Amino acid sequence: MPKQTFFNLPKSKKKIIIDCAIDEFAKYDYNSASINRIVEKSNIAKGSFYQYFNDKLDLFSYIIDYIGTKKMEYFSSCSILKKTDMDFFVYLKTLFDAGVNFAIENPQFASIGDKLYKNDTLRKKIFNEMEIKSHDFMKQLILQGQANGNVKKNINLDLAAYLLIHLNFSLGEMYYKTHDKWEETQEFHKLTDDMIDILKNGIKNRNNNQET
Repeated sequence: MPKQTFFNLPKSKKKIIIDCAIDEFAKYDYNSASINRIVEKSNIAKGSFYQYFNDKLDLFSYIIDYIGTKKMEYFSSCSILKKTDMDFFVYLKTLFDAGVNFAIENPQFASIGDKLYKNDTLRKKIFNEMEIKSHDFMKQLILQGQANGNVKKNINLDLAAYLLIHLNFSLGEMYYKTHDKWEETQEFHKLTDDMIDILKNGIKNRNNNQET
């Protein structure tokens, strides 16, 4: 995380540094991103940068956390996601669709996220804390689904939360393989519909009791 000297900066100066860092990490993958370009665009001395952050990884981790916070704020602003009595599976699809809309409205954030997801080593270094937050959020969502009667009680809660989080990532990866950018399409909605159907109804053929 940034040093206290960064948080002591005026809000306008912090925003410039954050915006320049986002721009850099959106254009280049982590290894190609340059601190020199960031400090030049931010109009700060390179020595000052190291008074604010330990290194590039420290800055990148902060930007990922910043994006995660903005995404949660976006979800909080969606009135439909405040309906706690909504069917669990309808809510889950609405949540995934909101995630797509967030990516569409924030293409730089989406670009950074896609680059991070493709970098296994980097993701493991910085994703722990975010994964914990996502895991806790999904567990609460499942618990709400259980309270509403949409989700059965006798499930492994931690495993279910883990699977849902990574299914969401896999859905995005599958979509992004055939698209240059995030955009709301019938194809994406078909993918989310299919995923919700599998989650809700499973893959077992219930019309035939005979095991094959």
